[in-house]
Amino acid sequence: MAGPLKRYLFTPGPSPVPPVARAAEGREMIHHNTPEYWEVVDGIRRGLGAVLGTRHEVLLLGATGTGAMEAAVASLVGEGDRVAVVDAGKFGERWSEMCRLRGARVVPVRVEWGLAVDPEGVAAALAQNPGVRALFVTHAETSTGALFDVAGLARVAHGAGALLVVDVIGSLGADEFRFDEWGVDCAVGASQKGLMGPPGLSFAAVGPRAWEAMEGRRPGSYYLDLRLHRSRVSARKHLCTPPVSLARALLASIEAVLAAGLDLHLRRAAALARAVRRGLSALGLELFTRAPLSSALTAVRVPSGMDSTALLHHLHRRYGVTMANGLGQTRGRMVRIGHMGYCGGFDALAAVSALELGLADLGWQGAPLGAGAAGVVEALAGEPDLWGGPSSEPGVAGASAQAPPVDAAPRGSGTPGPARGGGLP
Repeated sequence: MAGPLKRYLFTPGPSPVPPVARAAEGREMIHHNTPEYWEVVDGIRRGLGAVLGTRHEVLLLGATGTGAMEAAVASLVGEGDRVAVVDAGKFGERWSEMCRLRGARVVPVRVEWGLAVDPEGVAAALAQNPGVRALFVTHAETSTGALFDVAGLARVAHGAGALLVVDVIGSLGADEFRFDEWGVDCAVGASQKGLMGPPGLSFAAVGPRAWEAMEGRRPGSYYLDLRLHRSRVSARKHLCTPPVSLARALLASIEAVLAAGLDLHLRRAAALARAVRRGLSALGLELFTRAPLSSALTAVRVPSGMDSTALLHHLHRRYGVTMANGLGQTRGRMVRIGHMGYCGGFDALAAVSALELGLADLGWQGAPLGAGAAGVVEALAGEPDLWGGPSSEPGVAGASAQAPPVDAAPRGSGTPGPARGGGLP
């Protein structure tokens, strides 16, 4: 029997890629050492600066988000360094694993999965462990859907004389982020989530305190050495052959976000999140997270006695709908629904309706059929921004037209960076 006619992607990464980005990715190949490709790189760096809210250096890496995380660790952490990690989910655990592999002495600040991170609790841990070089945190913990207080954590880190390094892979393009205003020293992100690009590209934004901390230290990697990447960009050279087609696609997506307006893009993400959660509530399902929630995804517990692995396989086979399982300790116990990026109101309706149908197919009778869909529709009725996803038509104004005036980047950066703001409220 043939499978579903159409497939739907509702995972917390990758997210759906808009048509204009898919078209850009399919264009004729060009060489990376040409003015045409440097225009792509410069456009991405300007656009990312606008989305991140920074005037500082943004470096593009041919790697996944995990590669950018490892670049931060390899460039900032050395053998025997003491670092602290907020461990509140699977990706906090990943920071710890990377730092230990680098030979660092890790001070874990453990928080129960799904709960908020209290900056004062982190401050107490740092006070008990003097000499911490850097505090590694996650902005939106994709394993739980929790969103953490980066501004508060920056104040705590700097008060202890430590750098703040933030994973924004799951949050950027869905949740507000203000690199300069909040005092972040290094932030790493990736292409395939709220920025609506295909997987395979990542980036690191680096402030002056972090650059200074790298001076005179031996990097832990050649390919992931941020100083080496910076020097190559300054000389208008590439460290290696970059993923040209992926970069073209990412630029197209960033241009679409900035053309529509970053503020509108973030409002849409928040409205989608509200609609999905309204539908889940109408079904009587329980959200996993009790912390402030990211607009990128929603983690919901499956009914008692049901295995989310079986449910997700059924949704994929029967309805062509892909959602994500829990990670680590939550595997089999939750469904993670992505609703960021190139999504609109009907996507929220489709996601909740598919989950509702799948639960009913597997024998769950916790709510009348249609209750979840009705909850979504009620929420969407007051959300006019959602009708139609972010602008993705060819010919939209580019990031350079929408980004704010640029200031000079740090000496040797090779390209200017945008002023703080870039459409941020």
